[in-house]
Amino acid sequence: MLGGGTFLTQNKVLPGSYINFASTQKASAQLSDRGIAALALELDWGPDDKIFEVDSSAFSKDSLKLLGYRSTHEKMKGMRDLF
Repeated sequence: MLGGGTFLTQNKVLPGSYINFASTQKASAQLSDRGIAALALELDWGPDDKIFEVDSSAFSKDSLKLLGYRSTHEKMKGMRDLF
């Protein structure tokens, strides 16, 4: 872009392309701490034949007790990604 800057009329004397970019208002998506995800997985941890709920704070604090692995264990990567 030659000349640069903001312009409103065609009064430029330098040859070249003058481009004025006007964008629409930015879309805003507010992230929320609420939401529900359901996963049906066959894994080697957790209660058998039972649906149970694990939220983000329980996963961080009690994952060893609830799931059999610390939240930092490689097998918990999918759960970390979910939260």
